[in-house]
Amino acid sequence: MSSHRAVSIIAMEQDLKAMVRHLQLLIDTTLQKVANILVASMSDVISPYALSQNKLHKGATDAYISKKIKVSTAYSDTRMRTAIVNNEIILIFEAPVIDESQLYHFHRVKPLPVFIQNRTFTLVIDANYIAISHAGSDTF
Repeated sequence: MSSHRAVSIIAMEQDLKAMVRHLQLLIDTTLQKVANILVASMSDVISPYALSQNKLHKGATDAYISKKIKVSTAYSDTRMRTAIVNNEIILIFEAPVIDESQLYHFHRVKPLPVFIQNRTFTLVIDANYIAISHAGSDTF
């Protein structure tokens, strides 16, 4: 009976050691992720541990559905900062609003009057805009 008890105690001790190692690994991993988030916020970039690409897309979709505001979903455009409020670390995300009017260039024609024999001729154009180009593209 005593050998059974000794084997049980050894097994329990090994289980507890394994659990403590697992908890140490979990704490170490969590601290590494928190450190990554804090270093990223110091650099004004987003850590994937703080905000995943899917959550960024969901936030942009929610902003568009609720307020009809288009928000950029690019990590390179979005910034992250931290603040401490009531002994809690608060993450602040700043994503730029996409203004569609600045994405495209609208080319309008303004007719110049022509003067012939003391008469003024002005071209009547049926369309206000003759070309639309994407920002950054070359159109001539």
